[in-house]
Amino acid sequence: MAAYGWIKRGTDKTIESNTGRSRVNINGAVDVAPLKVVVEFGEAVNAQPTIALLGRLEARHPRAKAIYVYCDNARYYRSRLVQAYLVGSKIRRIFLPADSPKDRRFLPGCKRSGLHYIGF
Repeated sequence: MAAYGWIKRGTDKTIESNTGRSRVNINGAVDVAPLKVVVEFGEAVNAQPTIALLGRLEARHPRAKAIYVYCDNARYYRSRLVQAYLVGSKIRRIFLPADSPKDRRFLPGCKRSGLHYIGF
């Protein structure tokens, strides 16, 4: 409801606004050698889009012996559906440590080894 304006007394006027939040769910991976990005958009980031992303990674590298994926500790990376999908897969998950000041010593090593960390 507007506090001020040229509105006839006793009538309601809807005022359009562009406020609010639109949720964007993105699950992605970066191939560090050519810096190619693989992205999966979904209604939510859960086990199903994660499995779709992992499938796309395998399809992009059919001749690879192993595909290493660095994951945070989100629950969907450890779900039963994802674990069942990864049985017999080439994908090997490496879970990053929980974020704490002591564990940030991992990040400078990334820069030396050719991996680059960008924080958002």
